[in-house]
Amino acid sequence: MNDIEKGQLASSAIDCFSRGEGALTNFPGLLKKLIENKVWERRIHRGREIGMLSLRDLITEKPIKGWGEDPKKIEAVIKDNPEVLALYRDAMKHQGERTDLPDEHGNFHNNVIEVEGQKQGNSRAYSRCSQLKRNKAS
Repeated sequence: MNDIEKGQLASSAIDCFSRGEGALTNFPGLLKKLIENKVWERRIHRGREIGMLSLRDLITEKPIKGWGEDPKKIEAVIKDNPEVLALYRDAMKHQGERTDLPDEHGNFHNNVIEVEGQKQGNSRAYSRCSQLKRNKAS
């Protein structure tokens, strides 16, 4: 599932939840798919890339970033579906820790690779820096 499809799934799920009545019958299935694909981690919504650490963040953050909903209301809607309820509760326990997001200094930590005791990165900045160091050494 690509990031645009993930965004569409997140939008469809909250629309379904918000409409209520008959639409709520589809909500548990959409939520299950959303959890299985960890849609909160990275999605495109209205042309914007959005990434969050957890399902809880997706549910509680205010729109556009999230749904702005109470997790207890979500749980009440899926309470009769044991499979989705179990997935939901498990996903809500995990706060998540993303390594593909920059830290407070704008540095990424998932692009450092240990190779025979040497650290090597695959970011453009690291590659350029390494190239400059090699040129100075020659």
